[in-house]
Amino acid sequence: MVESLSEPASLGPLRIAVCIKQVPLLSALRFDPATRRIVREGVPLEINELDIYAITEAIRLRNIHGGEVIVVTMGPPQAREALATALAMGADKAFHLNDRAFAGADTAATARALAMALQHLDTSSQQEIDLIICGRHSIDAETAQVGPEIAEMLHLPQISAVQQLDLQLQNGRRALRARRELDEGSELLSVPLPALVTTAEGINEGIWPDEHEIRRASEQAGERIQTITAADLQFTQSASFGQAGSPTWVAAIEADTQQRAGRIIAESEPAKTVEVLIAALREQGLLTKPTKGPAISQKKTQIPSALLQPREAIHSDRAVWVIAEHAQQKATGKDQIRRTTLELLGKGLELAATLHGELATVLLGGPGVAEQAATLAAYGAERIYLIEDPALADYTTEGYTAAIAEAIQRYQPAVVLMGSTANGRDLAPRVAARLGLGLTGDCIDLGIDEQQRLIQYKPAFGGSIVSSILSNTTPAMATLRPGMLTSAEPDFTREPRIEAVVVEGIAEQIHTHILEHTDEDTGVADLEAAHTVLGVGRGLGEPEHYQTLYQLASLLDAAIGATRAVTDQGWLPRQKQIGLTGRAISPQLYLALGIRGASEHLAGIRKAGFIVSINKNKRAAIFRHSDIGVVGDVHVLLPLLVEQLRAIEGKEP
Repeated sequence: MVESLSEPASLGPLRIAVCIKQVPLLSALRFDPATRRIVREGVPLEINELDIYAITEAIRLRNIHGGEVIVVTMGPPQAREALATALAMGADKAFHLNDRAFAGADTAATARALAMALQHLDTSSQQEIDLIICGRHSIDAETAQVGPEIAEMLHLPQISAVQQLDLQLQNGRRALRARRELDEGSELLSVPLPALVTTAEGINEGIWPDEHEIRRASEQAGERIQTITAADLQFTQSASFGQAGSPTWVAAIEADTQQRAGRIIAESEPAKTVEVLIAALREQGLLTKPTKGPAISQKKTQIPSALLQPREAIHSDRAVWVIAEHAQQKATGKDQIRRTTLELLGKGLELAATLHGELATVLLGGPGVAEQAATLAAYGAERIYLIEDPALADYTTEGYTAAIAEAIQRYQPAVVLMGSTANGRDLAPRVAARLGLGLTGDCIDLGIDEQQRLIQYKPAFGGSIVSSILSNTTPAMATLRPGMLTSAEPDFTREPRIEAVVVEGIAEQIHTHILEHTDEDTGVADLEAAHTVLGVGRGLGEPEHYQTLYQLASLLDAAIGATRAVTDQGWLPRQKQIGLTGRAISPQLYLALGIRGASEHLAGIRKAGFIVSINKNKRAAIFRHSDIGVVGDVHVLLPLLVEQLRAIEGKEP
């Protein structure tokens, strides 16, 4: 029973810890091709933007309920500047993990050091931390791993990508109530304190102190900023920190050197401008509508027959696993395998063939989930591990972590893959932390090297570089961005080989209560697989101007995305946001409408095949990153584009 509170302060004081990161200003970074390193010298540093929202939310809760806000960061001496900013915002204390032993840490080693520091703060003050808040991810690495890994290491329940947050009494005990952002909507959850949450953008407007306030906070910090060293954590195995304690490492870095053609169309007559644009798109073959296939997946390739034949000398310890994800479709009311799972199966077939192992899928859910097995087999799964339990009918981090971790320990695969979806980003770090495995999040591709190791290709720093990452643990784990890979052409004559897996005590491990689940038509699935995406910028104006946009989308069978400026206004759902703090897409054609070309947005469209931009400002930055730039008023050109495309469609058989 949740008790309604008329006076929130009656809950009593909260001790809130916020983990933050100092990140470089992405627009000032550059890649040195000679040394193959990112040049950081002279690059300004700032608090990761999503961490600003985390601190702001902590201060809001403290102001309501009382208590204190403690900010913790790990980094070199200059990271003290980030802590000074946090104090200027209103934090009470700050702790700086500053020791050469921490250097070179991956997400697992970072989470371990932060978790131990938080334990240290608990024991040294003899006062428990009630709530830990982290930003959902850092804008330089974009992994979203550290928060869930800390939660697992401290045995705390977690809620990720939180949009709203408050506290209530539940059966006489303080509980956290939070609304979590999903790919297709949101859900309202409740967990008892202590707990950990990661905050999404939009949870608040942030507190933004000026330079004078930050300088004054730094000068007056005194003992408010304390240093924590590796020795302070009283951990004898120094290899568990820093580079030596990191299960993943960067083997190579390459710059994203993709160049766009940069052709400019600037005819004096709008009708002529549109005519030239259509001719250019037809020449590229981009106005040919994709063949309609099953809604479940539109990007497909034929599976090479050699991959589908029984292979000799299959090694049981070289299996490639794909963790299946399924969701209820609003149109049918039935569960369906998510497209990203099918893309992973297509890549998994290649990996398994190279490793001489089998491709298996782990299918989890409540009673009846076995109905999805036929689809998984059709798309390439050679074996399906079925974990069917009433406690898994709804996704929860604790329940799914318990089931998957137990299956991995029991069968020891070589590779485990998940989609970089809302649930995948929530789940994979928790599983990796429980098993002590290396994890690379948000990859765009995978491969196998000569030593039979999984190569994980991960973009960073807004996509300006791509790192090749290796893991020294087995299995190697990775999550992959939806829409980056190609699923196989299905063969529904294939019979699934199902192996039932029983995991005891799942329900007892679940402390998260789902209070409400809201499905929305966010268009995420369309963005992941669309041949064409229309990007909406502020230049297109408010939704009352979108009628022509929707007409164009219908003509081109296009999905619709948006810049952050548009989703911040609430003009389109936040799940449609493309860019650094949104999602990355890879359509064959991206049409940017009234978008100026901020680097944060460009990070989400780097993998688009062909980019066309329409902007009346001939100096708009988007033109430097486009194959075709059209100088003109989008409100004038869009209706003409719709009119001419309709005329063409009417003439063609």
